[in-house]
Amino acid sequence: MEPIPMVYQQQIEKLERQRIDDYLRSFKSPDPQISSTSLTSKDPLEDYLLERAAGKLQAAKTRRDKR
Repeated sequence: MEPIPMVYQQQIEKLERQRIDDYLRSFKSPDPQISSTSLTSKDPLEDYLLERAAGKLQAAKTRRDKR
């Protein structure tokens, strides 16, 4: 017996929401004092990459503002 299409669609949506929630939950810090959006981390490579990305964004903004 095949599930009703509407019920099947609801099951798919529930699984998609669960996957998204699991993905987002993976970014949450286990330490409540540190937010997931904090620019400081215990990983020096991550800090370097964040600083580099921020520098590139600032340079792009400066170039855009000069136009």
